[in-house]
Amino acid sequence: MDALVDYCSSNSSDDEAAITASVAKSSAPQPTVFDQPVRCFEHVDGVWASSVMFEVSYLEDLHEAIQSFQASLIAVITCHIKHGQALSDLHVSFTRTHALQHCYLTAFEQQLKLLAKQIKPFRLRFGNIVIFHNEDQTRSFAAITLHPGAYTPTCNALLEGLNNISEAYGQQAFYKDCQLHVSLCAWSHPAASACDLAKQLLPKLKQSWQDCALRGEVLLIDRLSFKAGQATRTVCVSLAGE
Repeated sequence: MDALVDYCSSNSSDDEAAITASVAKSSAPQPTVFDQPVRCFEHVDGVWASSVMFEVSYLEDLHEAIQSFQASLIAVITCHIKHGQALSDLHVSFTRTHALQHCYLTAFEQQLKLLAKQIKPFRLRFGNIVIFHNEDQTRSFAAITLHPGAYTPTCNALLEGLNNISEAYGQQAFYKDCQLHVSLCAWSHPAASACDLAKQLLPKLKQSWQDCALRGEVLLIDRLSFKAGQATRTVCVSLAGE
C-alpha cells in the first residue's frame, strides 16, 4: 500500500511494518539525508555522529538498474519542482544516528564484530516505492521499502542485537516497527506543501516502479558498515553466523 511517512532528518539512513494509509504519519521517523550526513544533535567536541548500515554500493550488479531508476524518478520529480537530487550514498540503516564519544568508538566496533559472528547473511526483497518527509517537512525522499520475508527471524535478531549494543552505550534503540528501506532521491520544498506535493508525485513514482528492472530483486545483507563522523571512520564487518 502507499504511504507518506514523516521522516526524521539525521545521519545517512532507515522501519519494516506494513504501510496502512495513502497519507499517514509514522510513530517511527527514520534517518536519511541528502548525500552528506546531517547531525540531529548539537555539535560537541569529541562526540561523533555514528550509525550501522548496509551499503548498497557494494552490489555492483544492481548499480546500472538503480541509476536508471533514479533517473526516471528525477524526471518525474522535476516536472513538479525545480530541483531533485539522486542520492549516491545508498544504504539501509539498522540503527538510529548515535552520538558516541570518541573514546567509545573502538569498544562499540568490537561489540558489533561479536554480534556479526552470531548472525547469518540474509536477504531483503524490494517492496514498493514510498515517500518520506523529514521532521519539519521541508525535505522529502523517494525510497523503496525492503522486506525480509522468510528471513524475518534473522533480521529481527540483528536489530535486537544492535539495539542491545546501542542501549549499552546510552543510545536510543532503533525505531519500533521499523520499515527498512533504501532512499534513492531527495528534494526540498516549503513545509506547507509537503503532503500536497507528495500526493501528486506518489502515483507517478509508483508507475515508474511498475516498469523498473529492480522489482523482484533482493539485497544480500552479508556485511555491515559502522560509520562515524562524515565517513571519517568506517569499519566493515562480515556476517558469519558461527
